[in-house]
Amino acid sequence: MIEQQLKKMKSAGPSSFASLKAIDGSYLQIAGGPQLFAVEYRDKNGCHYRGYQETSSIPFPDGTELSFSAGTLTLNQNEWFQAPQVAELLSSFVAKPEKPELCGWSELDESYKYS
Repeated sequence: MIEQQLKKMKSAGPSSFASLKAIDGSYLQIAGGPQLFAVEYRDKNGCHYRGYQETSSIPFPDGTELSFSAGTLTLNQNEWFQAPQVAELLSSFVAKPEKPELCGWSELDESYKYS
């Protein structure tokens, strides 16, 4: 079911991002679609993280922008995720609502913002 919903996402328009929120206020959010996404997590204390992979399978260079309805993200090559990976991360969060261990996480500081 998650994979079917990811296929409906577009990198522009109202269906360009989604989030799952836990009872404690933490959430996992994704942006992009239908094939490539950025993934972010915010914990219950307000710390914000962006997902990354040790080895990227996406050929985009660092600094490539992902534009979606909430703004633009500038991503590193290892911060792009394919739809099956995102489905696995979302399923992991549904099963256990905490930061998924299926990828690495870089903490974002105050200088971080959507453009």
